[in-house]
Order: sequence, then C-alpha cells, then structure tokens
Amino acid sequence: MKPRLSRRTMLRGFGLGSIAIGLPVLEAMLDDHGNALRPAGAQTIRQPNLAMIFVPNGISVNDFWPQNEGSGYALSRCLQPLAPFQNDFLVIQNLYKLEADRWLEIDNDAHSRGHASFMTGGGVQANGLVEFPSIDHVAADALGATTPFKVLATGMGGSVGQPSYANNISWKSASAAEPSERDPVALFRKLFSAGAGTGTTPLVDYHKSVFDYVRGDLDRMKLQVGAKDVARMDEHATSIRELEMQLAGSQNASADCKNPAPINPAYGGQPTEYDNGDGSYSDERAQAMIQLQVLAMSCDLTRFTSYMMGSRQNKRQFPWLSGGGIDVTDGGDGHHGISHDSSPTGLEKQARIVEDEVKQLAFMLDLMKKNVQGAQTMLYNSVVMFASECGQGEGHDYHNIPIVLAGNAGGQLRSGRHIKYPADSSYSSLMVSILNLLGVSTSGFGAYKDGPLAQLT
Repeated sequence: MKPRLSRRTMLRGFGLGSIAIGLPVLEAMLDDHGNALRPAGAQTIRQPNLAMIFVPNGISVNDFWPQNEGSGYALSRCLQPLAPFQNDFLVIQNLYKLEADRWLEIDNDAHSRGHASFMTGGGVQANGLVEFPSIDHVAADALGATTPFKVLATGMGGSVGQPSYANNISWKSASAAEPSERDPVALFRKLFSAGAGTGTTPLVDYHKSVFDYVRGDLDRMKLQVGAKDVARMDEHATSIRELEMQLAGSQNASADCKNPAPINPAYGGQPTEYDNGDGSYSDERAQAMIQLQVLAMSCDLTRFTSYMMGSRQNKRQFPWLSGGGIDVTDGGDGHHGISHDSSPTGLEKQARIVEDEVKQLAFMLDLMKKNVQGAQTMLYNSVVMFASECGQGEGHDYHNIPIVLAGNAGGQLRSGRHIKYPADSSYSSLMVSILNLLGVSTSGFGAYKDGPLAQLT
C-alpha cells in the first residue's frame, strides 16, 4: 500500500531549543490522481500560491515594452532575462493605477502613493495610513489561511524617517502594516523555528546546522516513504543546507552563539538606513531572500508572499552594472536620481537596472519551475506578479504600470502572451482577477469596484 503523509508533516528536533523544518510535496502526500491529500470532504484542487514583487522608480519605456502583441512576440531588451520562461508569463500593458492619485492633498509624493496603492487598491488617508488591507491579506482572510505564516512579507527597502506606507507593501488592515523581514539571516531563523508564525525564536547554537536537530526525524521519515521521496527529501535537505551555509558566511568564532553577527554584508544585518547605498544591497542578498520565499512556499509554511526589492528612498547603487564607460551609480540619490535622468546615459543606466531586477524575477521563476509538486511544478501552481509603483519613472506615470504576471494558477492563466489593453484600463481589475484565480469570489477590490480583466484565462 502506498505510504501516506499529511501535507503538514514537519521534521522536528530538540536541542538547545526547538527546530521545525517543512517538507516539499512528496508522492506520499498525494492521492492517486496527483492531488494533495485533504481531510474527508475537503476540496482536492490545490489553492495557488501568490507572490507579489515590487521594484521601485518605474522603467525606461523604450526598453521594457515589447513591440508586438499576442503570443510569439519578441521580448524587449529588459525582458530578455525571462527568455527561458516566455511561455510561463504574461506582459500586461496599459493598466492605470487610478487609486494612486487619491488624496493628493495628503501626500503629493508620487512614489509614496505608488507604494501605498501597490497591493491595497487605495491611497493614503489623512492619518498617514493606507485605506484598505493588501491583496495577500484579503486572500488569506477569505480562504482561511492554515499555514504557519498567514502571509510572509519580505523586503530590502525602506528608509528611517519615512511614513509606513512608503516602507511597506503588505497591510493587515488600513491601520497596521505587516512586519516585513529585511534580513535574510533573520528570515532563515524565523522560518526554521518551532514557533514559526508566532514570533517565537528557538534558542539554538548557530555553530551547528538546523539539520543537527532534526537528523533523527529525517532518518525515521525516510523509512516510511518510497525511493523517489527519499531522493526528493535529500535534494530538499541539500538545498536548505547550502543556503544555510551561504547565509552564515564566515561567522566570528568569538561571537555570542545565540546572536551571531554575520560577516558578509551581502546577506546579513539590517543597516540603520536599511539599504541606503551602504553595500548591503546586492544581487546575492536579493536572491537569498528569493530562495527563502520559494522555500517557505515549497514547505507550505505560507501561500502568500510579498517582496519589496527596494524603495524610492533607498539610494540603491549598482556599481556591478557599470561598464562600457557607463557608471551605474548616483552618489547623491542612487536609483531614484537615475530614474529622473532622461539623457542617453541616464536611459542606459535605467535599462541596466531594470534588466538586473528582471534577472531576479527570472531567478525566482527558475526555482519555482524546478520545484515539482505532484504532476506539476510550483510555478504552474502559482501566480507571481512583478511590477513597479509607476510606469515611466521621470514622469511618475500611473497610466501604464509595467506588469509581468507569471505562473498558471493551476492551469487557469493562459501565459506566453503580451496583452495590450485599451488605454487606462483598471489596475484594480487585475487585483480582482488575481483574487478570482486564487479562489476568492469577488467582483471588486479597494476603492474602485471594477470587475476582473478579460483575456487572462
């Protein structure tokens, strides 16, 4: 008889504290049709994951939008990193984020209002808070989140002294932002604690691996499953261990074992001004955060993630993109200053930055497509939205938000196309469509109750 395991099965161990490690989807967790095992009477269709990715300061329009529409379109320069996944995503053009123009008298900063409206469908209230909860919380509340983390908010952006809506994109309600984890080392520890989702952090000796605490449970579980699942578990353990070693870097042997200070600035720590050009922003750090988000979804620790890759105030520098006589930095205002430089050199810098951000999206899609979940992949079973707070950066344009919508939502999304909607089509309609794809029955979102977008399914 085929061995059976619950999708909620965890590896648990006890040492100086408690550790819990989620497992990927195994054959022992699936029924004979490849669906996740559910309690009697529960639905067998897998609820899609949702990953929302925010990048700041808009785009260079001439290098982002494809020239032709439909399927088989030629990728633009900035979308070239996504070439291996062209059949796995949509490029969506001409959506107007009308909600970002609400309450202009309260905050006239286009970037701040762009942050506030990115996932909420509303603007900024007189009390300095957003109008509505964000789409991740709306979905989790409607569907009844049963994972350790109702939502998982992450980021590499934000700046001290800025209003909360300029530092966060995930909101529990109009009065409370979802705390965003900006340190990948801290996020790793958060995910692998027995108190995952409760704020509890185990007292463990970080000179050891998390697997030192769950080794016995792992070995016992291998005896309960088939050879394919054993190989899958070994692959899962290897990927976690490699990430653990990558994040740990070279630890200071004299440091407190309970609170080690990471040496490598590419990964650890949360600078006083977050990522304001102090070297803590890097592709390596960005990808570490992405790996952890994918890992959290793979282990069913959460179904809803958000990732703010930067903000207008970060002053992010990109020296590794320099070359050919082009220095992709702006010591005064970083990425934001570059987004307002419409000279040929400025536009070239913008294009290189957006290409680099799209590479991080490609990194995530690659991880998700390699993650097998029954008869399909995590990417097939997910919705991934990548967008900025505005369109053309210099003009703070809300009339044409750059959007890449990846995944298939379990077979519902018809990917592989560039869809050019009529001018000023509703951005909030996309939020309605995403909620519908996740299984939430609604015809409106946020301030404007526009129905779902056509042509997606």
